[in-house]
Amino acid sequence: ADRCRYRLGNMTLLNATKNRKLGTAGFAVKREVFAQSEFGLTKRVSEYEDWTEQTLAQHQKWLAKQATSIWRIAELS
Repeated sequence: ADRCRYRLGNMTLLNATKNRKLGTAGFAVKREVFAQSEFGLTKRVSEYEDWTEQTLAQHQKWLAKQATSIWRIAELS
């Protein structure tokens, strides 16, 4: 859904060239590219079977948990 497009959980690291080539491809296509990424964060996204609002929310919660453990931000705990 468009309302999830710019959510933190929907973002990942990807080489600019690969990102342009993928464009608006579906998750199944992107997942294959993500699995080959040099970035662990992006590889983790490829572990999801599908990309729905629910899986995006799960991933976003995981990212927030990682952020709080790295930066020790009390407001996010």
